Amino acid sequence: MPQSNALLPVPGEGSLGTVSTQGRQAEPRASAPGRFPETLHGYLRSALENSAKLRGSFAAYQAALKKRPQVTALADPRLTYGYFLRSVETRVGAQQHRLGMSQAFPWFGTLALRGDEADFEAHAAFYRFLSLKNELVFDVTKTYAELVYLHAAVRIAEETLQLVQSWEKVLQVRFRSGIGTHSDLVRVQTELGQLEDRLAEFREVRQPTQVAFNALLNRPTTAPIHIPPSLLLDPALDAEASAARQLTEETVLTGNPGLARFDALIQARRVGVELAGKTAYPDFTLGLDYIAMDKRPGPTDSGKDALMPTLSMTLPIYGQKNQARVEEAVLRQYSLEAQRRDSAAVLASDFARARFALRDAERKTALFTHTLLPKAEESIEASFTAYESGEAGFLDVLDSGRRLLDFELSLSRARTDRAIVIAKLFMLRGGYSDFLSVEERGR
Repeated sequence: MPQSNALLPVPGEGSLGTVSTQGRQAEPRASAPGRFPETLHGYLRSALENSAKLRGSFAAYQAALKKRPQVTALADPRLTYGYFLRSVETRVGAQQHRLGMSQAFPWFGTLALRGDEADFEAHAAFYRFLSLKNELVFDVTKTYAELVYLHAAVRIAEETLQLVQSWEKVLQVRFRSGIGTHSDLVRVQTELGQLEDRLAEFREVRQPTQVAFNALLNRPTTAPIHIPPSLLLDPALDAEASAARQLTEETVLTGNPGLARFDALIQARRVGVELAGKTAYPDFTLGLDYIAMDKRPGPTDSGKDALMPTLSMTLPIYGQKNQARVEEAVLRQYSLEAQRRDSAAVLASDFARARFALRDAERKTALFTHTLLPKAEESIEASFTAYESGEAGFLDVLDSGRRLLDFELSLSRARTDRAIVIAKLFMLRGGYSDFLSVEERGR
């Protein structure tokens, strides 16, 4: 078993080829050390190195590689020994012992087909490992982005709470001096209660999300997590978004390791159909028997031991049984082909939804950044100025404050969704499958 630092390298540190099934072209994929923001890059390294699920899947792949030497080897030769309880008298002496050696041989081409089937099954196990690896990268990225969002949401809610608290102090002064109204004071206190509840909710949601994130990294659930506030603005995500926008349905269908796994299994079942057809042909067994003879007076060849070569073969006369084996193999192949078509359709649908989600997140990000948020900040200042001059009611100020909070949260949510959908697009594409060491590929 390779060491942990060699077993699961981090996406973005190198590029090595992968096992490809027959009739499937491997496409080059770009990689760069700065592919991820630095903090996320470190957490991905930890997750890939410590994942028990990945280690189990890779061990299953390594186990599959050990199958070919077993199925392509001949059956163990058979050694037999016989002792005559009552000697068999012959003209040249009595037979005392019998020693035999035999070796079975399957029909021509059977061993090669077994090896091909084992190879394709090993390829399928390898692609299963890649799928789990891509899913882990996506899960870590998604959960970390959610933590960044919750961190930002808590900060935004705290800032808004401080702003409304400052308004409350102004209203209390105005109320005592007889300028303000009691209803305005009640409104702002009600708003404070709602903001405190919303802030508490954001803080509470962070705890189970942190537990889930640490579980993905296979470390204690209370381990601290570093969250840089500017993560969702990292230029590396812009580069990721640009690459994600260039993906097409064709590249996703040709690069997805889940479909590659089905292709390998289908190839294995096709070989299985041909292998099942071999059961209609006989297997042969070649043997050599040695018979020990006692000497007896008389014949000149008395006591000469006997050697007897043997040949035996199976008689596959039960055609119904052999036909059933072939039909079973054909149906298994058909089942996998149907599952592959269904998976491809689901993958194409997921890709289309993810592409839309990326466009939607980027549209919302641009809208809130360049239009709505600046207008909301301008509106809140104007509303409070108008209120102080008596030209507007305090309800207008509260409405402006709610809009500003909602727009800031919506902008942070849109940036988070953008990061998540970028990761999902690359997971569908299989974009992290290149980063495999020689030890991982079992070569």
